[in-house]
Amino acid sequence: MKYIEGYWWPDDCGTKYKASLRKVKSLKEIIRLSGEYERRRLVIQAGGSYGVWPRLLSKYFQEVHTFEPDEISYVCLKKNVGNFNNITTYQVALGEKIRWVAIKHKSLTSHHVIPGNIVKLMPIDSYLWSHCDAILLDIEGYEIHALCGAIETIRKYRPFILTEKPFEDVETFMEEQNYAKYIVIQNDTIWTPYY
Repeated sequence: MKYIEGYWWPDDCGTKYKASLRKVKSLKEIIRLSGEYERRRLVIQAGGSYGVWPRLLSKYFQEVHTFEPDEISYVCLKKNVGNFNNITTYQVALGEKIRWVAIKHKSLTSHHVIPGNIVKLMPIDSYLWSHCDAILLDIEGYEIHALCGAIETIRKYRPFILTEKPFEDVETFMEEQNYAKYIVIQNDTIWTPYY
């Protein structure tokens, strides 16, 4: 690992880490929106990667729960958020039901869930949340599976939700849950519940 711009990164990161540091516009919009509605208690963030998003979120939310299934990324994540008391990390993938999976590497920050028995996959609903104000999913097209595994949490708490690209299955799911597309920033879509 090497230490660059306040974070630990894998040795082979080259200059790709810069993209992780820049991709915060959509995150700042979620923070603004949550503050506007005074909903900054608990945020669930998946695709914790190296800790850039969780660290920023920890300044605004009372509790940050971040999920990162990739072993190398998780080691960096733990090192980067170790001193933050309000961040809880999980080396777990998020999906629709409990099972074991493997992770396929595409690039520094792009990993995909594939069949295997390396890391546990868990539904968001399997955790006992006392509340949930936002769910942020940056999980490389696996969003629909994580959303299906969060159906009870979504219905009970009506959190703001961030997903990557507006895939058709995600759009259909969100509409069925009475959510509207609030804004699209770069590759991220922010969804808000109908009140």
